[in-house]
Amino acid sequence: MSINKKNILLITYVFPPYPGIAGRRWAKFAKYLVRNGFTVYVICSRNPFNEYSLWNSDVSNNENIIIIPLAPRYPSVLQTKPVNLFQKIQYLFWLKILPFFSKGTIYDKAVFWQKELLYNARKIIKEHDIVTVICSGAPFNLNYFSTKLKKYFPSLRLISDLRDPWTWGHGYGYPFLSASKKTFEKKKESTVIAMSDYVTVPAEVMKQHLQNEYPTCAQKIILLPHAFDPDEISCEKKLPNEKLRLIFYGSIYDHLDKSIELLCEVFKNNIGKVQLDFYTDSTKYRAIFESYRLGNIVSYHSPLDTKLLFAKFKNYDYVLLMYPDYAINYLSTKIFEVIATNTPFLYVGNHGNTSEFIFKNKLGIHILPNEIKTGMQKIIDNKNMLAYNYNFDVSAFSFSEITNNLIELI
Repeated sequence: MSINKKNILLITYVFPPYPGIAGRRWAKFAKYLVRNGFTVYVICSRNPFNEYSLWNSDVSNNENIIIIPLAPRYPSVLQTKPVNLFQKIQYLFWLKILPFFSKGTIYDKAVFWQKELLYNARKIIKEHDIVTVICSGAPFNLNYFSTKLKKYFPSLRLISDLRDPWTWGHGYGYPFLSASKKTFEKKKESTVIAMSDYVTVPAEVMKQHLQNEYPTCAQKIILLPHAFDPDEISCEKKLPNEKLRLIFYGSIYDHLDKSIELLCEVFKNNIGKVQLDFYTDSTKYRAIFESYRLGNIVSYHSPLDTKLLFAKFKNYDYVLLMYPDYAINYLSTKIFEVIATNTPFLYVGNHGNTSEFIFKNKLGIHILPNEIKTGMQKIIDNKNMLAYNYNFDVSAFSFSEITNNLIELI
């Protein structure tokens, strides 16, 4: 096989037009790899939904991003909340059947993909002289299946990107797996670490965990952080308003009920003084806000195209972040794009890497969960209490810069 370092095969379940935040990371990397002269072939899931990715414009109509969509084999009923008797029966049926097909978690949507994935991957590698394959999970079966390509192409360079924690994570039902299923997932994880030429992760805490778990492979575990796309960012002066105006966008974490209720108590006592807008595809916690009759203060909106969203930041004083304990050490995707808009954070959560980063760099205000009522009231009374660091240089966290780090691995 001849070598073409400018041709790359990317394997990821979610990729535009398939909607969801999971598709953002590699849509952006693909976009910037192309700007650096690469051609990216993408094996991903066909979009089974009526809506489209917010990052579709980053990859559509680009002759150097060639998408090879595979049919989603995972039961669709398990991806939505059943609302009628027939759906509930289907849901229970698949919960009973799937354990016969998966020795690990049954919530990995790539569980039925191995044969079709390897067939298409081998075909693309041969036809386009590809020497580098990048596989991003979750779902993590993709990472495990991709290691089998080494059998057919021993000289293949495999970069395994783990966007989320695997065996030590809170997603995909891992905390509730039986001992035998946890052992099976751990075996797959160790195989991926051993067989990959590099393992990339978006957070330092993930890198440290994997290096401690697999010390003999520590040198191949690389931090490839989340980044912002300068093409999306608007940085405008805030429009004046007497209200404290908060915006929350993107994914909403679980296990925040108590914090939300405390927030509601403060809002209830400050009608006309505060505004909170959600831009998200989730209605999580909406019922709690409604139970406090805060419809005139708290509003839920559909997700916006990122350029349109950031253009609205001039109308908000703070970006609200609310993290449960399991997420406090992860600098999420939104951190760096928010900084690029010169909008302060209002971070609610316990101490961790996120609070330390915000506090050390003077990028926002940190409120502990047990201090929500007093802390939030102070900000409502004086929303300009923060001396914001407008000189923080966020350029090193742009996709154009982080992609250079990726290219070094390729």
